Amino acid sequence: GSQRFQGNPLYLQFSEGISNYFQNADNWNVANFYRLSYVKDHRRGAQFWPDSGYSYNFTLLQALPVLDSTVSFVNLFLETQAYANFDFLNHLVWANRLVGISSQGLNPQTFFLGDDVPFQSYFTTIRGFGGTTFYGSNLALWNTELRYPIATDLNFVLPPLSFLLVKDIELAGFMDTGVVSDKLGELGESKVLNSVGAGIRFYSFLFQQSLVELRFDVAWRTDEAAPPEFIFNLAPIF
Repeated sequence: GSQRFQGNPLYLQFSEGISNYFQNADNWNVANFYRLSYVKDHRRGAQFWPDSGYSYNFTLLQALPVLDSTVSFVNLFLETQAYANFDFLNHLVWANRLVGISSQGLNPQTFFLGDDVPFQSYFTTIRGFGGTTFYGSNLALWNTELRYPIATDLNFVLPPLSFLLVKDIELAGFMDTGVVSDKLGELGESKVLNSVGAGIRFYSFLFQQSLVELRFDVAWRTDEAAPPEFIFNLAPIF
């Protein structure tokens, strides 16, 4: 592929490709790249999200210094998910996701660990950090949650929101842990960012067609003293 973007190439958001993050410069850059991915998905689900099995995705993306390209870098991306369903505990689900990203080359990209922002769904979200974002060319993140259904198949209309049909209600306890650094060799020495929390989710259908997750969480940082953060969002973490 080829992408022309405005902004500093250090500030691009990458999950499996290239996209603009900050447009903080007047110059235009061009990335001519190829992408190779190996994906395996053995997840299984009973309701709206996976509740057992595993998946992984390993992607190599290289922007080559060819033709009109103005940037050159190599991105390595790994995501793996694993789920365990405890049937004897009313189908309690233990959900895990591990993400690792690294960028090398003449113009390495910068990735970020971002806070849980309402009405936005960041790929590398770490909850409870009060709007603080952490940047680096190398990143590792672990999201883990215990998800416990307390009501299913309700078909309850939430007054006065007659267009919102609530199907399931779920409790969750979670922990987010991440590290980020500019140099790969310094990743193990970087400060470990960590938070824990709990929340409730309402799985709903908008106009009985589009699935919407109403998520209310409270998260506390454990790596340093900070007040709890209350979070509302319409998107799951993973």
